[in-house]
Amino acid sequence: AFGLKNTVFKNVTGLTEPSEPPSPYRGVRGWLLWLCLGLTVFSPIVTLIMLARSWGESSQYFDRFPGLAVVNVIDTVLSLPLMGFSIHAGTQLWRIQPRAVSIAKKYFRCLLVYQGIAAVLPFMAGLPAEANQEMLKEVLRNGVRTVIGVAIWYSYLNKSRRVRATYAA
Repeated sequence: AFGLKNTVFKNVTGLTEPSEPPSPYRGVRGWLLWLCLGLTVFSPIVTLIMLARSWGESSQYFDRFPGLAVVNVIDTVLSLPLMGFSIHAGTQLWRIQPRAVSIAKKYFRCLLVYQGIAAVLPFMAGLPAEANQEMLKEVLRNGVRTVIGVAIWYSYLNKSRRVRATYAA
């Protein structure tokens, strides 16, 4: 009976049990903010610049190497939806949506798949062997850069106290 009176008293007076203070790690700040900015702003800008540069540099060779045009089209068809996915993942994180972290992780896995495809595409353009040697250096450089970036951000999403506090279900 005492427990019932206590509950009724709390409801009538508006008193409630003291709640846990909010975590200082909660919210989109610090590295999480950088990740959101990277996914929604920086990565799309870089993607558009790289696509424009690729088309600008290679379009002069399309007549001699028609496979190069096909490679550029395929890369664009893959890059633009991936860019949209990046914006979506970043927006979900920024808005603290329920599945935001899993969406961001899925984006990073897709980015790795894209990088694998993008690493092979240039060699299908039918360019001379000397060009392939130069492309190999660039493909390796981009691949290593992407893998390191994905590993860092994926690890951050798995281990960050801020991510855990902000997206706790």
